[in-house]
Amino acid sequence: NNFSSSLSRQKHTTMTKQIHVAIGSKNPCKIDSVKSAFHKVFEKHLSPPLQKGESESDEQGQPKQQPQAAEYELVFTSHNVPSNVSDQPMGDEETLKGAKNRAMAAFEAAQKEYTERKKVFQDKDRNNNNADTNIDCYMVLGPPDFGIGLEGGIEIRSTQSSGGSDNDGNDNDDEAGRQELWCMAWMAIVGTNSAACTLAKHESSTFNGEAADAGSNTNLHSNTNSNHTGTAVDREDCNTNINTNIASSCPLVQFKWGLSKTAAFPLPQKISHLILHENVELGDADDMVFKRVNSKQGSGTVGLLTNHIITRSDYYDHAIVLALISFIWPEHYSFQL
Repeated sequence: NNFSSSLSRQKHTTMTKQIHVAIGSKNPCKIDSVKSAFHKVFEKHLSPPLQKGESESDEQGQPKQQPQAAEYELVFTSHNVPSNVSDQPMGDEETLKGAKNRAMAAFEAAQKEYTERKKVFQDKDRNNNNADTNIDCYMVLGPPDFGIGLEGGIEIRSTQSSGGSDNDGNDNDDEAGRQELWCMAWMAIVGTNSAACTLAKHESSTFNGEAADAGSNTNLHSNTNSNHTGTAVDREDCNTNINTNIASSCPLVQFKWGLSKTAAFPLPQKISHLILHENVELGDADDMVFKRVNSKQGSGTVGLLTNHIITRSDYYDHAIVLALISFIWPEHYSFQL
């Protein structure tokens, strides 16, 4: 099972909807940062979780009624998808491309799984010829609303070489000495103009996110460059074909990007030397220099260098919130696919 919910409750009611976030990674740090950021942005719209020790049933063993304030729950799926860039992306262009590729691949993987799951239950219902069969059970995990990719990269900055050698005898007057490496990462979020994706819009936003439930027929895909207030469309009404470009498979849906970049920081010279001269990936170079094991699945380089004041999850967290700005103010951003 590759999905987890923001709720402890597993029983869904008609009053609780989903915001399905497909994550293009199995890395625990990346998954934690995505969950943290989305909870911050969508917090006031989420169904309250069960308190520790609270039961789903009352004293008579009957399911408890969820509070009337319950609106949405966040559901996350993680997908092992390729970035289709080098193992160690260099520069903004390649790193951003990797993040976008992961986001799109995660979205499409989640959509494909949903389509296949839906077909299985529809076939079962048809074979049973039973109108009372709970066909909505495939909706325990609905189609994706967001796909997100996080890609770490390296910036090369020219610097004055002082010559000589470092404490280990490495010559400073070489490429590592003249070129300083900085660590950074790009966040890419693909979403739509659906009611779920725009749920966290600013209270002053003029975007009309209420029309989704009314089944709006407004075609925004051809008007994303105009200065419009916007109308949300329910993507559930579209038969997205996973074998075609998702941006053109449903003209009622405006697919858009949310993008951001983390802060950057300089890498130690030893790590820079390994990356530049021995083609070692950052995580592996970090392990070699600091005698660690699989640090990229843990606190990462930023965690060690900041003495764990900023963990890898913290490092991504703010950047993901920034990438969600285009969904907080949807009428002002049109980063089309």
